[in-house]
Amino acid sequence: VLGQGGMGVVYAAEIEKAGTVRPVAVKVIQRQWAGREQAERFAREQRILARLDHPGITRLFDTGVTEEGEPYLVMEKIEGEPLDRY
Repeated sequence: VLGQGGMGVVYAAEIEKAGTVRPVAVKVIQRQWAGREQAERFAREQRILARLDHPGITRLFDTGVTEEGEPYLVMEKIEGEPLDRY
């Protein structure tokens, strides 16, 4: 676990593609936040991140839903101090 926020948990993970391993961060909406309003908010976050292209903003690589029905984002993993400690 890299961190927890208002409605999600962020995990460190890796993606292997074409023999290359890439570190990523996977944000999963917490089950207790899986109501309709929160799911819509999370979907907006997905759409916004998908449109952004700036070196100061993490890149979105993939989205999906877990087997348990929890939406998730797969994002570029950024090394550094967490915002809440900065």
